[in-house]
Amino acid sequence: MFKPYIQNQAFLIPPSFRDFLSDDHEAVILSELIDSLDLSVLYKSYQNTFRGTTAYDTLKG
Repeated sequence: MFKPYIQNQAFLIPPSFRDFLSDDHEAVILSELIDSLDLSVLYKSYQNTFRGTTAYDTLKG
């Protein structure tokens, strides 16, 4: 009927990877580098004509 509500359940995935990584960790540096890239050419070239539903934009958070 309803999903169980467990108020004290631990997260299966951390709320943010930054909560567990230092500012100099390679994943943080790479994420910041990707955020700084101009991806407008990539977005302009992407077309979803006749290929099902739209894709998720995982780079835009």
